[in-house]
Amino acid sequence: MDGTNTDDLQEYRPGLAAAEEYGILHPFLEAGMGKVDIGRMADSITACAHVKPSDSCLATIVLEDHSITLELVKLVEKMEAPLRPFVQGRLRVRTDGNKLTVRYSEIDSDVVKKHREELLDIADAAGLTCIFHQI
Repeated sequence: MDGTNTDDLQEYRPGLAAAEEYGILHPFLEAGMGKVDIGRMADSITACAHVKPSDSCLATIVLEDHSITLELVKLVEKMEAPLRPFVQGRLRVRTDGNKLTVRYSEIDSDVVKKHREELLDIADAAGLTCIFHQI
């Protein structure tokens, strides 16, 4: 199962085709629920003071005409790992085959800045350049 909801259908989501191929179920979509509905449901069953925003599916880490490989997924995971415990906004590392782009929310500028050299080293070790893009 995944968290696809009716609001996701307003955007291009290449991962939905892969999900269909693998028989992934979309309970929120089947229930006709959007992000507001899901938020209300979450509020009614939890007292979480902070809920992290959703992230794009891993299929969005590469350009459409490039292949997703286990090596690439592991590299993205390695790039995101130092940041994940600390980010409050959206985060995704993407690649076009020649470079890695760290896309992050403004709220996480200090976290990214703190780990900048580490991320540059990881990218360099993979033979790629790294750029940072605030979204």
